Amino acid sequence: YSYGLGNKLGINFKKSLQLFEESISIGYAPAAIFAATIHYHGWGDKKNLKEANKLVKKGIELEIEKYAEIYCDDYAEIALGWMYYFGIEVIEDNEKAFTFFERAALKGNPTGQHNLAVLSMSGIGKYKNDHSFIFNMLHASSLQCHSLAQRSLGGLYYQGKYITQDLNKAYYWFSEGAKQNDPETQFLLGLLYQNGDGFAADPIKAIEWYQKASENGHSDANNNLGAFYESGYGVEIDISKAEYYYSLGAEKENAISLFNLAFMYTYGDQVPKDFKKAINWWEKASNLGDVCSQYELGLIFFKEMKISNKININL
Repeated sequence: YSYGLGNKLGINFKKSLQLFEESISIGYAPAAIFAATIHYHGWGDKKNLKEANKLVKKGIELEIEKYAEIYCDDYAEIALGWMYYFGIEVIEDNEKAFTFFERAALKGNPTGQHNLAVLSMSGIGKYKNDHSFIFNMLHASSLQCHSLAQRSLGGLYYQGKYITQDLNKAYYWFSEGAKQNDPETQFLLGLLYQNGDGFAADPIKAIEWYQKASENGHSDANNNLGAFYESGYGVEIDISKAEYYYSLGAEKENAISLFNLAFMYTYGDQVPKDFKKAINWWEKASNLGDVCSQYELGLIFFKEMKISNKININL
């Protein structure tokens, strides 16, 4: 559980799943739901909804509700809250999800505190207009080293939402989350250093955090590293590294990385033009809804159609 959220150990989803499987083998129902959560979100790997559903069924088979209602197990309460929030093997019910998260939160469970705050920010439950309560829940969870809460708290300070904007505190909490190997927080920290919000931009530090996020499989970080190496921002231009990082992003179905790869193969001066590869990337990005890729692909087919028509006329 701690490997999945940081909690001083650093996020390691592979290790987390391994330990959950050991707990499932001895009949601990909440472990099945937490393992399902990882597969459901695709944390550390691609989403696997089939496996997530299978694990939730296992949790129900192991009597997850008994752990919550009879044993008052806060991990079981969190697990049930997650099941009801996403509607996995139960009818989706935000109010029930809120109730289970609240029960865990009031026991001091950091995940319960974080999830209760997130639902409240989404307009769910009795605390939705209580900004002080939301902040206090995130702060309490963050002090227990919950990486997602630290990211959320950093976001509140950065946006000045519910509290007075404080970029120093935003950077502090983003840094705390990033140190725990949370790839999304590492990416956000890199983005802040890239843009220089509140201080001078620092591309070297941006690359440092993008690199860490990339090592944890963050597709946007891969894309941004590719752009840095292609443009020479903060590093020497290295097209082979740009292509490498764009390809990593493309493997995760990042539409911008797919677009950038296709653009390199279509218009780039520093790589051999390869329209077959380019069209393959344009099509994949187009299928993901990328408007720019759809335009480029349409333009290519339009040009081919014009050439074909000219040939027919000449014949």
